[in-house]
Amino acid sequence: MGIQTNFIYCFSLRQCSPFLRGKVGWKVSILKYFFHLRGISIILFISLLFAIDADAQHEPSFVAYPLGYYSPETRMAFGLAGAVNFRMNKTDSIAPVSQIALGLGVTQNRQASIALPYALYFKNRKHSVTGEFSYNDFSYYFYGIGGGNDRGEKALYELQFLLLRSNYLYQFKSHFFCGARWWYQNDHIQSFKDNTALPNDFSGREGGISSGPGLVMLYDSRDNIYYPRKGTMIELVYHNQQAIWGSDFRFNRYRMDIRRFRTVAQNWVIGSNLFCDVTAGDVPFGQLAALGSGNRGRGYYQGRYRDKNILLFQCE
Repeated sequence: MGIQTNFIYCFSLRQCSPFLRGKVGWKVSILKYFFHLRGISIILFISLLFAIDADAQHEPSFVAYPLGYYSPETRMAFGLAGAVNFRMNKTDSIAPVSQIALGLGVTQNRQASIALPYALYFKNRKHSVTGEFSYNDFSYYFYGIGGGNDRGEKALYELQFLLLRSNYLYQFKSHFFCGARWWYQNDHIQSFKDNTALPNDFSGREGGISSGPGLVMLYDSRDNIYYPRKGTMIELVYHNQQAIWGSDFRFNRYRMDIRRFRTVAQNWVIGSNLFCDVTAGDVPFGQLAALGSGNRGRGYYQGRYRDKNILLFQCE
């Protein structure tokens, strides 16, 4: 059983000038096509090359379990979750166990979701490839942007989105890693039931593609990446999205994620997390810093509060 406390502070910077969506020249169009189709294929191909060289058949373990829940926007939902754990090389006892997971779900409202997160570690964790592929056809509630909605006014919208997030990290010193990431997300909003108490002219209202590269710096001294009992993780990320990368939006993201774990008794571990997400530019509402879900601010509906920036501290 975990006990969680949260401190959240959301703030807004001055709105940056929106990206002018004029006609893009043919050179930019070609690059855009390359990056959001060919570029993704290259990332997956490089990841596959790592896997081909791996000895992934060494004592893999598999776990699966059913899922079920109820929410007003989905009604009853059912699904299946599972994961396979394995070592990429049977002689490598330093690298963490690699994992490929799968989550499937359907609802009474004929909605569906599929998620395939993966984490592959090679050569004493000298190289690592992590990320996620997911597809969702779901209904969500929109509570507006920023504070001031204590009454809980909301609007229901139906969203189909395809997400591909891939990271490569190289260990250049003990506990220190650097690398790159690519984020591709294609949002298709099928319907949006407006609420007169909420704004309806925000960026991303009609959907669109978010795509672009990022730089990652990581410090990780945790004793176990899946069930840590001690150690610290510090991740710093810069992320850029613009037309040349295949994005319909132009914005920058700066993110800091600090996690600290300490064992205080045989069966007691205190985990604390300081998270900061700062965005600048024409940010679609689906990419704004948000509170909620199972990762940040559990107990809040996913996206109950969202803004261009967030500073959050939680302890469990």
